[in-house]
Amino acid sequence: MRALARGVGRIDILQREGAGYCSGFIVAPTIVATSWNCVPGQMQLDGYPSALISGILLDYTAKDGDGAETRYLYFDPRMGSEGFGVSFLQLIDPKAAFEENRILTLSDQIPEPGQPLVALVHEKGAAMSYVSDTCAVTANGDAGDDLVTHNCAIGEGTLGAPLLDPDSGEVLAIHLSTGKDGTARARSAAALLRLLPAAEDK
Repeated sequence: MRALARGVGRIDILQREGAGYCSGFIVAPTIVATSWNCVPGQMQLDGYPSALISGILLDYTAKDGDGAETRYLYFDPRMGSEGFGVSFLQLIDPKAAFEENRILTLSDQIPEPGQPLVALVHEKGAAMSYVSDTCAVTANGDAGDDLVTHNCAIGEGTLGAPLLDPDSGEVLAIHLSTGKDGTARARSAAALLRLLPAAEDK
């Protein structure tokens, strides 16, 4: 998990109302995946999103933040969609491409109910934490929608976090939201894989 943590970061967002935080992870040399609700976020009355500037803070694994660094990102509206629930963010400076050992492997399998999970998250903007206790897929969505639900005990700041297979370390899904009833929704990594080739061509 320590090695996989190099590919997960805190998404720092400058919003019109102040700062915001989510989680995100590296899926290609210049691309980060996170929740659509984080970036671009809610659309304002003037048609602009609430997220103005975003970056990914990497290696924020200790409270003092020693060794952490930020790389700035931009939202490309051609990538992802509100209905899909996921945004792909690109590095503003492509010359600062992510190191190969930061890129997480996406599984092409839809996780089944009962599949154990672990989560790497920046809950409430804090340093990275590892969540594993009784964490598992609870249900699949309807055929073809690639949605899964899970019971990982993660809260504010964890939208966009990767949900991983504890044995292989592959990303199985990306956390999208937690409802008022406590049900947590995620989009399968297999669905991300289908979009990534198009994303990398842009």
